[in-house]
Amino acid sequence: MNRDIRPAQLLLVEDNPAEAELIQRVFAREKINNTIHHVECGQDALDFLMQKGEYQNAPAVDLVLLDLNLPDMSGIDVLSEIRDDAKLTQLPIVMLTNSRNPADVDAAYREHVNCYVTKPVGINELAKVVQSIDDFWFGIAVRPKD
Repeated sequence: MNRDIRPAQLLLVEDNPAEAELIQRVFAREKINNTIHHVECGQDALDFLMQKGEYQNAPAVDLVLLDLNLPDMSGIDVLSEIRDDAKLTQLPIVMLTNSRNPADVDAAYREHVNCYVTKPVGINELAKVVQSIDDFWFGIAVRPKD
């Protein structure tokens, strides 16, 4: 495995507090040693990643878990802005959403999402998805260094 020694820094962009809490609980339950930062809207995600405003001291992020349906802008719009920023263009982004709409999948890949994952219904299924994301991005995949 290709696991870094330090915990990975993840940014969870999820507007539903119950779903965000569930995802964070699954990471804890599965003993995945990552630091999860949570924001509820697209603009906060961009500010966090670009270290602006209240997020000027935010850490660099290793992976973004991005919901599609956000209150202020779509996950596709957030993804597009991230990909347009030279400093963030290589940042791995997983679209983690409830939408199975083929048009949403196509739009996400057109904006260069790294992968599109639909949220499973049960906690055990969600645990498998979370563990798979962690295993792949922090155990298997070779990521660019800063």
